[in-house]
Amino acid sequence: MMRRIMSCRRAWDLIVVILIVVLVSLLLSYRMGTAVTSSHSSNLGEIKNLKHREVVQDRLGKRHENLAQEESVSPLTKKLIEVEQRLLKSLGQLQRLAVAHGRRSNGVSANKRSLIERDLPSYERALKKQEFLLDVRFNISKTRQKTTDDYKRDSAWMLSLYLNGSSDSYPSSGTLKPGQKVNRIAGIESMLASRSGFCRTMRDLRSITAAETSLSPLCFSLPRENVEFLQYLTNNESNDVRWLFRRANCRIELFNEVDRTTINKLSSTVDVLVEQYVSNPLLVFGKPVSLCAYVLVTSTKPLRAFLHKDSVLHFRYDFTKAFMKIPNRVWSFKQFQQYIAHNFGKPVFNKVLQDLESIIVKALLVSDSLLPTELSGKENFFQLFSFDIIFTSTFRPVILGVDGQPMFETVPGSSAEHQNLSVLDDMLSLLFLEESVATATEKLLRKAGDTVGINDIECHTHQEMCFTDIDLVYILNTKRQSAHKGGFRMIYPNVDGLNYSSLLEQLYSQQMAAWTGPSSVDRHRVITKLMTIAAEFEENSDVSPENLKTDITYAVSIDANDIHCSYDPATMPYMSSLNIYPRISISPTFDRLVTEYYASVDYDLVLLEVWATAESCLCDARVDDKLGPSRPTNYSLGIEDNKISFHIVDTAHSEPWIINTYTLHIYRKTIYEDSPPFVPSHAHEVCSLVQDCEMNIWPSKPCGLQKTALLDWGQSLRQAASLPLCGNDHSPGHWLVPCRSCDQQKSCNWQVARWQQYTCRHEIMTRLELKRCMMGKKILFVGDSTSRGIMHYLIEQVNGTLLDWDKTHSIKVYNHLNGGATAISFAYYPQFWLPTSKRPSFDHAFEQLFKESVPLRNSHDTVVVVGGVQWLAPSHLSLLRSSLKRLGLEKIRVIVKTLGAGFHQPVDGIKSLSLSDQRKLYRRNMEVISFAENHGMVVVDTFNITIPRYKDFQEGKCACHFHKVKEIRSSQVSRPVAYHIEGPINTLYSEILANRICSHTKS
Repeated sequence: MMRRIMSCRRAWDLIVVILIVVLVSLLLSYRMGTAVTSSHSSNLGEIKNLKHREVVQDRLGKRHENLAQEESVSPLTKKLIEVEQRLLKSLGQLQRLAVAHGRRSNGVSANKRSLIERDLPSYERALKKQEFLLDVRFNISKTRQKTTDDYKRDSAWMLSLYLNGSSDSYPSSGTLKPGQKVNRIAGIESMLASRSGFCRTMRDLRSITAAETSLSPLCFSLPRENVEFLQYLTNNESNDVRWLFRRANCRIELFNEVDRTTINKLSSTVDVLVEQYVSNPLLVFGKPVSLCAYVLVTSTKPLRAFLHKDSVLHFRYDFTKAFMKIPNRVWSFKQFQQYIAHNFGKPVFNKVLQDLESIIVKALLVSDSLLPTELSGKENFFQLFSFDIIFTSTFRPVILGVDGQPMFETVPGSSAEHQNLSVLDDMLSLLFLEESVATATEKLLRKAGDTVGINDIECHTHQEMCFTDIDLVYILNTKRQSAHKGGFRMIYPNVDGLNYSSLLEQLYSQQMAAWTGPSSVDRHRVITKLMTIAAEFEENSDVSPENLKTDITYAVSIDANDIHCSYDPATMPYMSSLNIYPRISISPTFDRLVTEYYASVDYDLVLLEVWATAESCLCDARVDDKLGPSRPTNYSLGIEDNKISFHIVDTAHSEPWIINTYTLHIYRKTIYEDSPPFVPSHAHEVCSLVQDCEMNIWPSKPCGLQKTALLDWGQSLRQAASLPLCGNDHSPGHWLVPCRSCDQQKSCNWQVARWQQYTCRHEIMTRLELKRCMMGKKILFVGDSTSRGIMHYLIEQVNGTLLDWDKTHSIKVYNHLNGGATAISFAYYPQFWLPTSKRPSFDHAFEQLFKESVPLRNSHDTVVVVGGVQWLAPSHLSLLRSSLKRLGLEKIRVIVKTLGAGFHQPVDGIKSLSLSDQRKLYRRNMEVISFAENHGMVVVDTFNITIPRYKDFQEGKCACHFHKVKEIRSSQVSRPVAYHIEGPINTLYSEILANRICSHTKS
C-alpha cells in the first residue's frame, strides 16, 4: 500500500515539474516573441516569425505553380507570375524584423535625440500591431566586431528605420535584397527636407520652366547664398516683393526693401532663411492657417506617391509673432473640408483638394527627375514626408517647406495613439502586403492592347513602350499598393497624370537628347494610360471598401472641364473663357481680344454664378479685385446697372499685378419696365402684397399678390385719403398695385404701386414746407450705408441740390445747408471691417459725432436718427439714452429707423441669412420697436416696407440698398458736378422720416 502511495506521489511530482517547465517555456516564448527590446531578437520569436511566413509563402507559391502549369495560361501571365514569384520568394527569405538605427550619445544634438524619443514609441506600437519584431540599435560602435548573429540578422531584416538622420550612412541600393525597405530616400530628402535644399530645388525649377513659379515662395539660405540673393535683387529691382527673414531662434522680420547692408547685417552671426512674403494668406476666423499633409513616397524613377487623409490644419499667429502655432488650435482635414464646403461650396473644396495634390506631385516630380539614374526602378527605399502648406485668399496652395521625419499631430477629440497609428499602420500595411496581383495586372495589360509590349514575349516598334522586368515590378507593386492603401490616396500615378506631361517634358528635355531608350516622359504617358484603364474596371476608381469607412470622402468630382493653359508669356494679358450660370446672352460673343461685354436680364434674376479663366498658366482671372476669388463666385444683381470686373493678375509677386481687366455690364430690369401702361378705365383688380412667397417671413400671412375687396384703383385712392395722418409709423401696412389679374404679376401696373398702412396715411410735404421746418435744426445720423442714403436724400431735398457726396465710413459734417440754417452730420456705425477688439462701441461713436456737431440745443430742434439694415438692437438704444442723459440732451428728438431687407443672397465674402434667420430678424425688429416706444422714441419701420419688395435692391453684395447715386453733369463746364439720389423705396421711407422730423413743427 505504501509502495503504491509513494509511486503515485512520484508520478504527481513529475507531472507538476512538467507543467512548470511547460508554463515557463510558454512565458519565455511569449515575452521573447512579442516584447520590443534593444537587445538581439529572440531565437524563439524568429522561429515563430519564420513559421508564419513559410505558411504564407507556401500558399502563394503553390497558387503560382498551379497557375503556371495550366496549359491555357498565356505567356504574359506566366511572365507576370515569374516576376511576382521572384519578389515574393525573396520576401519569404526575410524575417518580419525591423531594425531601428540612431544615436543617443552626447555627440548627437539634442534635436536629433528628441526625434528618437518622440517617434520611437509610435513606431513600436505600429510595428507590434503589424507583427514585426523590433531590434533597436542605438549607440552601437562602428568599430565593434560583428558576431555571427549580427550577420544573420543583417541579411534577414525586412525594414530598416533611421530615426534621427544619424551619421550612420544609409545602405546603398546594391547591398539590399528585393523586399527589404529603408525609410530614407537620400536624394529626395536632401532636395526637399532641408530648408536650403528645398529653396535650391524650387529655384532650379524656376530656371527650367517659368510655368511653376507658384509652387512655393522664392527663398534663399543666408549667408551661403548671399551672392545669389543679391543677384536676384539686382535683376528684379522693379518687383514689389516683401521679404521675410527667418532666424534659427524663430525670430522673423519683414522688409519691404532689402539691400546688401541689410543682408550682411542680418546674416553676419547666424544662418538666416529669407523668403518671399505671401501677402494674402487665407484667414480662418481671422487667423492664418497652414496644413500639415502626410505624403508617402514608395518608389522613385518612376515616382509613386500617396497622400493620407489625416492631414492636420494649424491655426497660427501673424508675422508679429513669427507665425507660431496657436496652442490647442488644430483642425482635422475633415473639419477644414466642412468649413470650406459650408462657407464656399463643395465645388470649391473639390478644387482645393485637386490643387493640393497637384503641387505636391509637381514638387516630387522635380526632385525625382534630379535623382541619380542608379535609383531607377529601385523599390527598396521609401519615405514619409509632411508638407507644410498655406493657402492664399483665392485658395491657391503654396508649399512653405517639407519635413523628412514628420511629427504626428494630435487633433483635439482624438487620442495621440490613434492619430499616430493611423498613418504608420496604413503605411506598413501598404508597404508589406503579401498578396498576388499577377492575374489582375494581366487583365490590365491585356486591356491596353498594342500600347505596350513585354520584353522576352512580344515587343514591336509600333508599340509605345516595351516593359522590362523592372517596369513589371513597378506595375505589380502599384497595383498591389493601390488596392490596399487604407487612409492613403494615390496621387501619382493616377488618371490625372497627363496634367504633368508638359512639366516632365521640360524637366527631362536635356536627358532625352542623349537617351535612346524609352524616356521618363514615355513611361509617364504609358503608365497614365494604364491607370485610366484600371479606373474603367471599377465603378469609381478612388472608392474602395476601405476608403468608404474613412472619416472623409475623397471621391469628389470637379464639375468644370479640364482647362488647359499656355506657358507662352505673350498670352499673359488674356482671358480664355468667361463663364456665367445660369446662361445669359452677352454681346459681343466672347473673344479674348475684346474686354467689354453687355447683357440684359429679367427682374426676377437676382443671382448669377460667374468665373473666368486666364489663358496663361502664370496668371489668375480674379473677380472684382486683384485679391478676389479665381473660382466660381456668386454675384448678386441689383436693379438696373451692374458691373463685374475680371482682373487678369500676375501671381508671381507679393502683391498680384493687374495686367488686364475685362468688364461685364449687366442691366437688370426694374419691376416697372415690363409693366403695361396704366389706363384707369380698363378693367383691373386691386392687389395687395404683404410678402413675397420666396421670402415668407410670416407663415400665418398670405404670400404673393392677393386680390382685395376694393373695386378699382380710384376707390383705393379715395379710401386712403379718408384715413387720418399717421402718428404711429410702425403700424402694419401693405403694398397696393392695380393688375389686370392678381394671379399674373407681369400684368400689374407697378409704376403706380403705393405703400399703404391699414389705419392711417402719410402726408408728403412740399419742398418749401420741408425747407421751412428744417430751419434751425441739427440732424445727427448714426448708422450704416442705408442711413447714409436717407441722409443724402434729405440733403438734396432741403438744399435743392447735392453737390458733396461720398461713401463716407467715418464722420462727416454738413454745416451750411438750407442757406446756412440747417446742419446735418453723420457717423458710420458699425465699423465692421475692423477687428472686433478695435471697433468703437456704439456710445463712443455717438459721442464722437456729438463733439463734431456742437453746439446742440436740448430741444426738438436737435434730432438724432439711429438705425441700420440689420445690426440694431435694444442694447444700442439703451446706450444712446445713457449718453444723452450724460450729455444733458434728454429733451432732443430720437427717431429709430428699424431693420430692413438684406443679406438674403448667398454671395461670397459676406454672411447670408437663411429664411429662419430672417424670421429671427423680424422678432428682433419688434423688440427694437417695443423698446423705442416705451422710452419715448419715434419709430420709422422700414422692415415691413422693404421685405415685400426685397428684390428691388440696388447694386451691392448685401442686397440691402434701395437707393443709388446718379451723377449729373451740366453742359456748362463752369458748373460743379451734382448728384441725385434715386430709388422709389428709399424715397418712401425718407419722406416718412422727414414727416416725423417735422411733426412737432407742424403741430
